[in-house]
Amino acid sequence: MPTSQLNKLVEFTPPTNTSSILIYANTNSSRLNYVCKFIFNSVLKLNYVITEDEIYFRAHTGFKLNYSNSKINNCTITPHPFIQEATPGIEIDKFSFTKNTQLYFCKTECALGYDIFSAVFLCLSRIEEYGNYKKDQHQRFEAKESIFYKHNSLLKPVVDVWITEFKKEFQTFYPEIKIEGNKVTKISTIDIDNLYAFKHKGFLRSIGGVLKDLVNGRFNHVFERIQVAFGKKDSFDVYEVLNNYHSKNNSTLVYFFLLNNNNQFDRTVNPNSLAFKAIISNITKSNHSVGLHPSYYSSNNKKQLKKEIEKISELLEKNVKLSRQHYLIFDIKTTPKLLIEQGIMVDFTMGFASQAGFRAGTSYPFHYFDFETNSELPLISFPFCLMDGAYTVYNKEKSILKDSAEILNTLNEVGGYFTTVFHERSFSELHFGKFSKVYWDLH
Repeated sequence: MPTSQLNKLVEFTPPTNTSSILIYANTNSSRLNYVCKFIFNSVLKLNYVITEDEIYFRAHTGFKLNYSNSKINNCTITPHPFIQEATPGIEIDKFSFTKNTQLYFCKTECALGYDIFSAVFLCLSRIEEYGNYKKDQHQRFEAKESIFYKHNSLLKPVVDVWITEFKKEFQTFYPEIKIEGNKVTKISTIDIDNLYAFKHKGFLRSIGGVLKDLVNGRFNHVFERIQVAFGKKDSFDVYEVLNNYHSKNNSTLVYFFLLNNNNQFDRTVNPNSLAFKAIISNITKSNHSVGLHPSYYSSNNKKQLKKEIEKISELLEKNVKLSRQHYLIFDIKTTPKLLIEQGIMVDFTMGFASQAGFRAGTSYPFHYFDFETNSELPLISFPFCLMDGAYTVYNKEKSILKDSAEILNTLNEVGGYFTTVFHERSFSELHFGKFSKVYWDLH
């Protein structure tokens, strides 16, 4: 799936399906529209219209859904007050319940047993990230703070499961409605934290690297450095292989480049170097997508973020529209608006560094929600469900293939996106042995 097709994924254009659902609601709010747009337009590929006119709704002869407390002999979702009344800081766990080990929110008396609109809003609005939670060493909202982790539901896209349940319930009333089945789409994203392992680091950095390797007894690294200096391919140089593989398979590949290189967290090759420019040029010629990997401290530094966006736009010869925060440093209260100010349209940060799973409960892209204006933001979140570092850094004893199989088992039932994050270093046998084989097995 080349760049043009990736763009279609995140445009959120109205579906071409002619089927339209009339929804009766006591209150036609921005929050309800936010959720309906996601459920019907983005996932089910249906059109919808919301009305507050009960008489008009009762007379309507087409597909319709009753979202009210009125007793109407039709497919009905009984409203829960959460979607209208919830405010940041609210304790969301009190709205949770389980049925047959499946996690749900906002129980009501209807066929589904819960208000799917309130439940989806709870997840997509990221209201839990506005509350009080224990931040990790990088000041992040991490997996163990997630309600999905606490309910052992992190590996399941619960929102996508709910929508599938709703679709089946709706089709019991309208079996003739045409709703396309969603397939699994695999998307590979690569974070380039350090363009090369040993090449193009400059004399002082290279000497410093040799000394550090000697002190730490990494004599194989010293030997590799010498070989690279005499022409051997750098162990991080996997770009051509990735480009060709995904072009051949017509599958989506998105790179995120870190540009800063002046502190302990940001150590890439100089972005002004010919080597850096050559790599980005080859990627764009291969018709794959490139985004920015905003540096460690840029998440709260508007000037630094602006500088990096201008630089990568210069390298791309067009305005950059995609980004993912380095170290996944992301604050729901501030980061989205900071990215919007700088022209970013799609953020790929929504996931966890330490665990596989669905941070927002869904595999589908969705708009961030702003509680200050009570409306959706123009920034799209494209979630991922699997990061290499969860297994090479945080949980070396866990099996990435076992977790991915569990995720894919659900996605094969409900459809959605299997979006992964790997780093250039994970393809290096010198650093991680045969771990890179996992990438080719998954993609």
